[in-house]
Amino acid sequence: MELFTPRSLIAGRLTGGQGRAVPSAMQAAAAVLGTAQVALLCATDKDQVWYLAAPASEFASHLQSACVLAAALPQNAEHKGDGAYVADMEGGLQAVVLKLGDKFQSYVGTPALVQRFAAMEGATAIHVCNGAGLPWTFPAQPRSDWSGRLVLGVTLSGLLVALLAAALWLWAAAQVTAFQQESEDLQLVQQAAMKNALQSLTPAVYPPAISNLQRAVEQCAQEGSTLVQFEHKEGHSIWQLLLNNQLVRRSGP
Repeated sequence: MELFTPRSLIAGRLTGGQGRAVPSAMQAAAAVLGTAQVALLCATDKDQVWYLAAPASEFASHLQSACVLAAALPQNAEHKGDGAYVADMEGGLQAVVLKLGDKFQSYVGTPALVQRFAAMEGATAIHVCNGAGLPWTFPAQPRSDWSGRLVLGVTLSGLLVALLAAALWLWAAAQVTAFQQESEDLQLVQQAAMKNALQSLTPAVYPPAISNLQRAVEQCAQEGSTLVQFEHKEGHSIWQLLLNNQLVRRSGP
């Protein structure tokens, strides 16, 4: 099976998801990634759920693929305890998943930045992942009836507007030259409506949480500081850096 590690990889841990590991991990990953269409790997350990996830849109050419970084998941046969689990990617990049006690997080960047990230987070053991990995799964994201109807209504409304605009444009194009200006205006309406409809169907490719995490790590590398906390809630990221023995608070959209 093909090995594939997506660039928008995230890692997370949940407490109290016993018996609902996959739905709980899907809901958490969807909130961070900003899309309900998620590829997932997860494992349970007592009352803890550990997961790796990425937007399903990155798997268009890798539907039958596995991830060697699954070794970072507790209870995996290739798991070697706490440390930094590193895998090579296309384009000279690397991905790392840190498992340090209850801390479970990921980063994608150049090999130098990956090493810097692991060192700043206190990882002393480096585990190079080159096994068979585990296959990615694409479970359906559960929705409430209300949210499902809302998304469906928005999508259908956008498509309906686009179809109506297209019909009006075709009708106007068949009229005499006196209506040429009207047909051009209707064509612009059609293009705008179709664009909005497609945008409502297209998931975010690179979520803000991943972008802000990379921004925080790059700040650490530039300033010689240490990343001690990173949190992303309600579309906003907050992190703290240890710089010259002082905590510095930063944030991003």
